[in-house]
Amino acid sequence: MKICLVNPPSPFQDVPAMDVPLGLAYLSSYLKSRGIGDITLLDYNTLEYNYGGDAWLDAVLPADIYGITVTTPQFHYYGKLTKRMRKVNPKALIVVGGSHPTVRPYECIEEAETDFVVRGEGEEAFHDLIVYGIAPSIEQTYTIEDLDSLPFPDRSLVDFTKYKRRLNGQRAFHVVSARSCPYNCSFCSKGAVGTNLRFRSTENFMTELCFYEEKYGVKHFVIYDDTFTIDKDRAIKIAEAMGEAGYFWRCFTRTDRLDEEILRCFKDNNITSITLGVETFSPKMLKVYNKGATAEDNVKSLKLCTKIGIPTRCSLIYGGPYETRETLQDTIDGVKETQPDEWNIATFVPIPGSDVGDNPEKYDIKVLPDLFYKRYHRVGESGMGEVLMDISTMTQEEYVDNRKWFVEELEQVCPRKQIQDTIQRLVI
Repeated sequence: MKICLVNPPSPFQDVPAMDVPLGLAYLSSYLKSRGIGDITLLDYNTLEYNYGGDAWLDAVLPADIYGITVTTPQFHYYGKLTKRMRKVNPKALIVVGGSHPTVRPYECIEEAETDFVVRGEGEEAFHDLIVYGIAPSIEQTYTIEDLDSLPFPDRSLVDFTKYKRRLNGQRAFHVVSARSCPYNCSFCSKGAVGTNLRFRSTENFMTELCFYEEKYGVKHFVIYDDTFTIDKDRAIKIAEAMGEAGYFWRCFTRTDRLDEEILRCFKDNNITSITLGVETFSPKMLKVYNKGATAEDNVKSLKLCTKIGIPTRCSLIYGGPYETRETLQDTIDGVKETQPDEWNIATFVPIPGSDVGDNPEKYDIKVLPDLFYKRYHRVGESGMGEVLMDISTMTQEEYVDNRKWFVEELEQVCPRKQIQDTIQRLVI
């Protein structure tokens, strides 16, 4: 039984092959730990193709079972991919999982020649389908309660030298110490991420990092948890363990989950930078985004990072529902006051599974359905993202013009600088 795990093209990313596809790597290690070994990984992001045509489909490998992971930007390629798989092996079992199938399962069935959809965390469900023939329920979202029970992601599937993640100029791996997020930001795909927050033990997490050091010589890591500092004591314990091991790292978090104690601990234990989900400095837009954090939290945490000497990346959103020049000016003023080491902008996307994406009428927006999947896969091509909706407070022309003005004003008050391996290009 040959199993081929597939990560579809991701040309929307500035650097498509930044990291090993972690979800597929977890699937592989779980299967191998239970005696299933004939597994390959086809990651299109390590291949060089012009995805405007169909030549990329020639890379499909013969297999008995295909397991495809699909994010919403990758959905554009999903239908063609499954059709080619059927031609390569008409009897093959095609299974799809990932964030988009989790929140739009029936859309995946309708769009492509798919046999089964696995929603949520697929390790156990995919295994049970393959081994016992137990079909995953399209009505159920699967979760793994005991994360320590999972084997570490299988990076032996790939030539890890093809992936470009770096910290301080050194090869780095991305890792997770938790799954899900308890917050309910309106722009986030909560249906895909889930709210059932679970943690790995510090011992289990550190054993994984030590394994990578021993096998691959890697001592630099990006912690991909949505909010690494959500449990302060745990974050401090992990940071101290990483510092003691001589590891260098960076992480993501919210501005209302930081204080001086935790930041000084991070500074003393080899953190290289921290990415803060600021989104906006506008109190009005923070409420629209149901962020929970305040503009004061944003200012306080950014200034605190500067005081302690931790380089910061300030993540911003442009053009959400009800955005105006006045709300954008709030963000310009906030960036001017706090002077982050880098700021980066994402144009708002009504992501499937988010409150805005699932309830556009609630936010007085109109999703552009004829363009959504055709353009969403191109979000990286403009550096900031495609325009995929109409909002009630700006015309389309104003939306585009204000975005250009917003970037120019930010550049004036706080010229962008490069820290670590973050996205630098902003083409407007």
